[in-house]
Amino acid sequence: EEFNKAQYSLSGVLTLLRAKVVFYVMGEADIPFATFSQKTVTIQLWHGIPIKRIDNPGTSTDTLRSLLARLLKLSQYTYWISNSAIDRNATALCAGLPIDRVLITGYPRNDYLIEHKGTPSAEILDRFPYLQKKIILYAPTWREKTKVQFFPFDDFSFEEINTFLEVNDAYLLLRGHWSDDIYAKNGKIQYKFLTKGRIIAATHDVFEDVQELLPCVDILISDYSGIWIDYLLLDRPLIFVPYDLEEYEKERGLLYNYYQITPGPKVSTNKELIEAMQEYIQNSEKDSEKRAYIKKVFHEYEDGLAYKRIYEAIKKCRN
Repeated sequence: EEFNKAQYSLSGVLTLLRAKVVFYVMGEADIPFATFSQKTVTIQLWHGIPIKRIDNPGTSTDTLRSLLARLLKLSQYTYWISNSAIDRNATALCAGLPIDRVLITGYPRNDYLIEHKGTPSAEILDRFPYLQKKIILYAPTWREKTKVQFFPFDDFSFEEINTFLEVNDAYLLLRGHWSDDIYAKNGKIQYKFLTKGRIIAATHDVFEDVQELLPCVDILISDYSGIWIDYLLLDRPLIFVPYDLEEYEKERGLLYNYYQITPGPKVSTNKELIEAMQEYIQNSEKDSEKRAYIKKVFHEYEDGLAYKRIYEAIKKCRN
């Protein structure tokens, strides 16, 4: 928020114009007015390994607008960061960038996951003591035209899930996309009606950075979000709730065959969800070979040195 205020001030503009290196994590909206000189190194870190389509301005039917948008993007980014060969190819195609402008370095934010894989942050455990119990995180992605349904089951029962959590001394955390949290504040998604007992809201005002939370998570539930691909680095169970897969593929589009890349059960009822969670609590190694295979597809590096590879790329550009 402070940066958003600063970027429109004179001092903010001057600071950016003097910058030798600029990092993006979203898109042009990060720095909407920015046009840097060719001496400025601009790095797009992005905010998730894409399995869903990223709009490519080069595919627009408006030819002139398409050309201008494509030229802007080509001049805007020195490099775009990716995680593996297949991710590099997909990113280049979606972003409309030459393949040599997309680097395989790994995401620097995932260096934290690797560092804390065996030992979560003591600070977060002190702040939230319940994270020392069995933790299941449910983190679906956002929908452009509809709001996310956390429990899209005809047989959904708070009582059954809470009983399961109590018996296993576990907690289920709900975390929507940051835009869902905005909707929640406006009353469009009522977290207070979704959470009770051992079902807890893990919104962005509680856990600002999900990477800090993930090392505490024993099981991750998701759908089309890139969060579960980051989570593969922790070698822990995954459950999927693709309740609107057909609709999502039509409206947003996926880059891969969903069933081929998702190494975990796809549940469509409350009963199936509880059974999947129970199986993984009893045996966290279940489906580990599937997860390991998909991890190799999306992660070339597991050394926690993405930051160093990006730094070396920047030095090379500056020289």
